[in-house]
Amino acid sequence: MLQGQEMLSPTGEEAFNDNGLVIYTDVNFDEYSSSGHGGIIREDGVILNDETIHQLRKQAVSQARTGADVV
Repeated sequence: MLQGQEMLSPTGEEAFNDNGLVIYTDVNFDEYSSSGHGGIIREDGVILNDETIHQLRKQAVSQARTGADVV
């Protein structure tokens, strides 16, 4: 962790301080795809990169729009 000593306490109050909180997100949709894969897969097993990137781009924009600091 990169906090200074002044942010440390026996009961860890800084862990739930809303000020300075940074939200990181992950751009991946394997948890939401029927295949469980992070890419769009054609019936013959080929990963469709362009279509996948299009979906990942939409996800990244959604995450940023809803408050993510780092995507």
